[in-house]
Amino acid sequence: MAELVLCGMSTYFPPSLVDSFIDELKPYPIFKITQVGASCNELPINLIQFGKGEYRVLIWSQMHGNEPTTTWALKFLLEWVLKMISSKRSNNMDFEYMLEHIQVSIIMQLNPDGALLHKRENSSGVDLNRDAQNLTQPESVVLSKLHEDIQPHLCLNLHDQRPIYAAGLGGEPTAIAFLAPSAGENQKSINSARVKAMHYILLMINNALDSFSNQIALYSESFNPHCVGDKFITLNTPTILVEAGFIPGDYSRKKVANLVYSSLKYFLLEVTKSTFFIRSKVLVSYLELPKNSIEFSDILLQNVWIQSNGKVEYHKKLFVDLKEKLLDDKIKYVPIISKQYHHAQVKAHFELNCSDQKKFKTIEVDNHTEIQNEYLNQIIESYLTV
Repeated sequence: MAELVLCGMSTYFPPSLVDSFIDELKPYPIFKITQVGASCNELPINLIQFGKGEYRVLIWSQMHGNEPTTTWALKFLLEWVLKMISSKRSNNMDFEYMLEHIQVSIIMQLNPDGALLHKRENSSGVDLNRDAQNLTQPESVVLSKLHEDIQPHLCLNLHDQRPIYAAGLGGEPTAIAFLAPSAGENQKSINSARVKAMHYILLMINNALDSFSNQIALYSESFNPHCVGDKFITLNTPTILVEAGFIPGDYSRKKVANLVYSSLKYFLLEVTKSTFFIRSKVLVSYLELPKNSIEFSDILLQNVWIQSNGKVEYHKKLFVDLKEKLLDDKIKYVPIISKQYHHAQVKAHFELNCSDQKKFKTIEVDNHTEIQNEYLNQIIESYLTV
């Protein structure tokens, strides 16, 4: 089991941090920065563009406000572009080729209201990734209009997923899950746009992520026309869902953010060089990728006494998940008793033997059974709070 370490990158990415970073980019002519809309609470939604090629790529992150890992990855990507320009390394042939052949359009934070509060939905309580058809929210309208105006050749839809997933049954923790969304109600529905998305996913896995190949999985293929990626695929726009996962010990998600950044950088450098592919080989290779599987909890408490609803029970093993909570501009991890682990294959990222501890108390909060114990809270505070 990996030792937990505290890294410097915060899992809280407020809109003010996006704004200050954009201010750093504005003096450089390579970047075109445009406010393309505003959130329900009138926070700006900005589009960052670079490159002057004909192949158009649209990327957005944090349509779920509590999923900032890929926003960090985009920050790393834009810092790389800035570094290449500022250090006069733009004579790099691959970099110059990229700028000449593609145009990249990036929304670092589609849901700034949710990001500010570190919650999934926007300030109206709407999940933007279930609003692709009705377009009831201003943030959804912004993305839809950009898709219409830019007419991208490919879209990248960036998200986070929880640390509970493994790359296949019994596999290692999923570092990144990819998906080329289904093109119809039948999960096996395939159109030309979906095959292209599959092709680019395989390129990233086989080249940028080769050393992590046993930690790459396929996200759920269930079709939902109200999800943005599913809608865009049915409009024949190749779209790739990227779910930043978890590497043991890295609760700050710094390692995974760098993996996503490496994947995006490779993709942008190579996308226009890899247009030829054999459909049948792409389909076989893509479908052979391991599926996302719930295999992990965050913490395993061993030999613990739990007092709940006036009763005291002994558990030789008790699986605990960590629920993120924003407090004083920091993410705190609140331990909750997991209700989904009932099979013998469950593993934990971290284990504690509680045989020398007094009984732990629990309370019911927002449909979760929260554990209240100073010893456990100190462990979490020491190792996990970022």
